This record gives sequence, structure tokens and C-alpha cells, in this order.
Amino acid sequence: MALSMPTCRELTTRAATADDREWFRSAHHHAYRDLVKRQYGAWVEADQDRFFAHKWTSSKYEIVLCDSTPCGYVFVEDRPRDIHIAEIVIIPEFQARGIGTLLLTRVIDRARDSSVPVRLRTAHANRAAALYRRLGFREVGTTATHLLFEWAPQPHRPDPDVEVQSGPC
Repeated sequence: MALSMPTCRELTTRAATADDREWFRSAHHHAYRDLVKRQYGAWVEADQDRFFAHKWTSSKYEIVLCDSTPCGYVFVEDRPRDIHIAEIVIIPEFQARGIGTLLLTRVIDRARDSSVPVRLRTAHANRAAALYRRLGFREVGTTATHLLFEWAPQPHRPDPDVEVQSGPC
């Protein structure tokens, strides 16, 4: 019998600060270790430390909190023509609880309200690709290492059951 993980009663985010750096490094390494092994064959701690140090800046990230407990982080950019999800990470202990779905749904709702697409990329070996597809993202390209996804708002279609009158009222 499979055990179901409890969901969060409250899912919030807060701005990251410089004091969060070590937590982010640990969360990054914890969340990416299996993915890196699946896609590249080996986890080299020094390489991952360098990769993390290169991309880390607290001003870009938000910490995701499940009932006030840090469980991941996100970096979402609102750009003029789209919303770009640069990174969304949920640490393994909190995966399969609907957290990623809720975060992505919030971004999709913002995009729908603004009539812009949502774009992201993910490693070929990332199991989250199935989640993106389930939420309506479609694969729009590939690179040697990544899949490129886009969610686009649907144009408004008139309801076929509503009669549209033309002419003077």
C-alpha cells in the first residue's frame, strides 16, 4: 500500500536574503543530485558548488514555504512578452504533495490574466516534464540537454450556446 504525503495547509513564498545562501545551496544539491546522475552519470560536488555559486543571487529567488517550513525555491521573471520560469525546485521530501502544481497554476493564472505565455526549460531527465505536460505546457523545442516548454493562453472563443445578436438593440 502506497503512503500518501500530507498536503500543505498553507503554501507561501518569501523573498530570499543573503542569509539564505547556505540553505539554498543545500536544497539545490539535494534536489538536483538524482537528476544530475540520471542525465550526466555522475555528481561532482565541486562542480555543483561552482555551478551554484555562479547562478546564486538572493535578489532573484523566493523561498517556497509549506506551513512555514522551507520546501523549495523559485525564480520567476515577468518579462514584457512572457513569464519565464527560470527555476522551480521542490526538495525531494516535499515532492508529490501538489506543491509544484500549485506554484505552476499560480503562474499560469497570472499569465492568463495578462494574456502572455509561460516559458520554461527543463533537463531531458527531469521527471517534472510530465507535470508540465499535464498542466498544458507543450514542448516547443529541444537543446542537447534541455526540453523547452510553453504554456499559451487560449484565445477567447464564443460560447456556441449563446446567441449573438447583431444590429441595433
